[in-house]
Amino acid sequence: MSKHWARPVLGGLAALAVFELALGGLSYRDAIEDADWDAVSEAIEQDEPAAVRLATTWLGPRARMEVPQLAAPRSAAAPDLHGLETLTVVGLGESWSDALDRELEGQRRPSRISKEAFGPFEVGHYRFDGAPATLHSWLSNPPTLSTPQGVCRKKGSSWSCKEGSVNVAFAEVDYTPRRCFQFALSDNTPLTFEDTIPLGTSLRGHVGVTDFNGRLRSDAPIRVRTFIDDVSVGNFVVTDAQGWRPFSVKTEPGEHAVRVELTDTVRGTWGREGHNPGGRRKVCFELRVLGGGA
Repeated sequence: MSKHWARPVLGGLAALAVFELALGGLSYRDAIEDADWDAVSEAIEQDEPAAVRLATTWLGPRARMEVPQLAAPRSAAAPDLHGLETLTVVGLGESWSDALDRELEGQRRPSRISKEAFGPFEVGHYRFDGAPATLHSWLSNPPTLSTPQGVCRKKGSSWSCKEGSVNVAFAEVDYTPRRCFQFALSDNTPLTFEDTIPLGTSLRGHVGVTDFNGRLRSDAPIRVRTFIDDVSVGNFVVTDAQGWRPFSVKTEPGEHAVRVELTDTVRGTWGREGHNPGGRRKVCFELRVLGGGA
């Protein structure tokens, strides 16, 4: 497409997006009252945030402003639906959605125990039969981080390494908010996460690439290697086309040394001026210990 046509087309797309948002707002302007939000908040205020989800994803920004449980990081930016025994779902005229099916990542859909209506909202209560529980999370209890040049220095929720930085942050991966370890190190530098922890029946984690523009301007893969007691139990490569890529490793209960090495092969992005090593693309990673269940 020539430069002559690019701006009018982009302007038209922007106008269309604004029009659709306006129509959505008008459609529900009179349907949702303050009392409805208050009723939903009161109904789920005792629920564990990690077990609360929003079915109607486009309503997310407003819902998180009105309902504290939906704004909690463990609800708004959870890794998936694994490791839960119960689940509470809030939706506008629905108590489940295709987006939640994707978050199951191969797990069976939970059984619905009950459903309540609060104005235009539905609140569904579910139970996962025979599902494992989350025993430990590296996001909540960070391991030791290091690179070939030594241990990274921790300060609050961030780490300083010789080859770059790491921090725990909210990130957009495949158009979905996630909370993860986010890092950008120099080319081909392995970042090692290591800790000795009690294991259950499996390790479950995800790897992805943040930022839409970053993914658009770089296709460099990320290498992932997982070790338990210095024995390799997983070795694979992730590309940005795989989105929020899950991985799972079966484990034996008991205390074990766990090590995960992630290597971003080429840092940065490409554009008209060539390679920009400081581009916005970053790698996003999380890991949990799951145990029990059928």
